[in-house]
Amino acid sequence: MAGCPVHEGFDPLSEAFLRDPYASMADLPPVFYAPSLDYYVLTRYADIEHVFLDSETFSAASAQSNRFIASSVTL
Repeated sequence: MAGCPVHEGFDPLSEAFLRDPYASMADLPPVFYAPSLDYYVLTRYADIEHVFLDSETFSAASAQSNRFIASSVTL
């Protein structure tokens, strides 16, 4: 079973990213984990919209309480 890709070098504050974020994200997968941020990153509009509109499934509530509850979610 494949897990979520990890992008060790992702830096949204880098000069290249700030100069042209769209070009910087062009070769990135639709979703990945960024250890530098300790967050999962979505790079496609449709996925971002889906997450924002489904607060029952996607919530930061467990992150706020320092608990992580794993669930199988397909984007």
